[in-house]
Amino acid sequence: MPDPLDVIMPAYNAERWIAEAARSVLALPSVRSLTIADDGSERPVTPDALGTPEDRRVRIIRGHNAGQSGSRNRGIEALLDATDPAEDDRSWAMFFDADDLLRPDASDALDDAERAGCAVCVGAREAFWEDGRREHFGPPDDLRDTVLPHPDQVFRYIQIFGGGGMCVRRSILRAGERWDPLISHSSDIEFLRRAADHGPVWVSTRCLLRYRRHSSDHHMSSRRHASDRARSFARVVAKHAGPGNDRLLRDQAAWLINQVSKHAGDRQAFEIMVRLHTERGWPVPIKPAVRARVRRLVGSMA
Repeated sequence: MPDPLDVIMPAYNAERWIAEAARSVLALPSVRSLTIADDGSERPVTPDALGTPEDRRVRIIRGHNAGQSGSRNRGIEALLDATDPAEDDRSWAMFFDADDLLRPDASDALDDAERAGCAVCVGAREAFWEDGRREHFGPPDDLRDTVLPHPDQVFRYIQIFGGGGMCVRRSILRAGERWDPLISHSSDIEFLRRAADHGPVWVSTRCLLRYRRHSSDHHMSSRRHASDRARSFARVVAKHAGPGNDRLLRDQAAWLINQVSKHAGDRQAFEIMVRLHTERGWPVPIKPAVRARVRRLVGSMA
């Protein structure tokens, strides 16, 4: 059995799914604690609502609405306050959403990570829709059940990980690493990059969790989220860009500017991305540049 696992779960108005999520966490034998950070839900999370009124592993804290990163940070503080620093190097902490389901494979993945001497573990995940559809997301062939060659390789994030379920040694949290509340999109990739500075990352083909897909999930390139996504990506680049990841970030930037250029009513997102390309010396791809030029021309003729 792997070292003990402490799970941190932010929750905001998640009463529809959180009891099932909590049961999946507590069913894993290696789970030592579940810290639920209630992010100002309209109906506060309670042990009775979870169906765990007598499970002493469950810790519920409540605060004002601070967003997912702020809620995760509150969960970190509560976990560290309640645990012994002497056990940090022999303990895992996992970030888990209130509508996900933890898989038994999580223990096997952590076992593998421990044998490889890693301080961070990420793995495959299975997405599921309420209509029964399933999707599996696993690492590419060159990174299957292996140690990530370099911390900058976390910027292959979408290809490798695709979402939650990240586990880190608790000592990384004790060292002061926290989620950046100014990053609303790609916050997990940014946190993962900093965590990777504390020790090797194990990339597992084992499925750590089942991820619930919602009809609103198609937001990566939606107009409603375009500006926030562009702004978040620019912050990630500003904090972490370097020679070792320039190509990976440039490729992601090219994809993102192409997506935001499709939204005629959101010039801000496109301008953020153009400014980022200019600052980094990256050429603006032809398609989004042409789209913007045509819209300016049509707008001047209207």
